[in-house]
Amino acid sequence: MQSEFKPERKHCSIVMRGSFNPAMFQPEWFCRNGILSVEEVDYARSQENSPIIITPQVSMFRTSQLEVKIEMDRFEVISDKEPHLIIKDFITKTLDNIGNYQITAYGINFAAHFHIEDKHVYQLIGDRLAPKKYWEKLLGDEVSGDERKSGLLTLDMKKERETGYTLVRFQPSFQIQPGVFISCNEHFNIDDEDS
Repeated sequence: MQSEFKPERKHCSIVMRGSFNPAMFQPEWFCRNGILSVEEVDYARSQENSPIIITPQVSMFRTSQLEVKIEMDRFEVISDKEPHLIIKDFITKTLDNIGNYQITAYGINFAAHFHIEDKHVYQLIGDRLAPKKYWEKLLGDEVSGDERKSGLLTLDMKKERETGYTLVRFQPSFQIQPGVFISCNEHFNIDDEDS
């Protein structure tokens, strides 16, 4: 039986909600303000399968460490390489370099895909999270066995807080078979005075 679960693929992101001007956020702007190196801008410019997009509605580009997508009401930075702390530095330096902005909410997100070697363990995880005895009428004979096709698809658990919420999602991985996908979103609302 598998005794330890380590993520095979994972990524972190920070998403801010507010009011942004996507057209100003070109890779060269980040370079001029000491947020990205010249090498990272060159990397972004060389990506044929992930081209740079700059319009009044959206700016998108990818560096060797980050994926950046800025819309008029959303600013998202994703990292799928360690150290993920680079996201915080990127966001902090960006906010230090823009004068007028308003952020109404932000989220810190983590997601990972775990390979489950043993199909029995894979099914056992779903059985523990969603006991099949409550679903026998719907699932019929498909409530047991390691090769079953029916069962848990998505489980969301939410913890409300005064300042926002924590949302944890569990579902089968569509990237790693057999495997599970787990994501966690720490969402924070910002009141008008602090925005």
